[in-house]
Amino acid sequence: MGMFFFPEHCTFTQTQNGHPLRTEDLAIEVVSLNTPLEASSFTLTGMNLPQGTQVVKDPPERSGGLIWDGERVVPRPVAKSRRGSSPSR
Repeated sequence: MGMFFFPEHCTFTQTQNGHPLRTEDLAIEVVSLNTPLEASSFTLTGMNLPQGTQVVKDPPERSGGLIWDGERVVPRPVAKSRRGSSPSR
């Protein structure tokens, strides 16, 4: 078997019109190699996401966003406005 080389650190910078929008710094830790993975590892269910986790879709949803409800991706609930209240004068 040959040797495997992995980066220890990776920086990702997203830019728009030449200006940075956001930067992610990643520290890489190799936990295991050559271990078969379950196919479900690459699904949202297999990732064990906490309920309420924001899910980003490209292109973005017009409805105001998506969340993981513990079983599937659903539209983010819209905050209810208080009915019957009148503006203060």
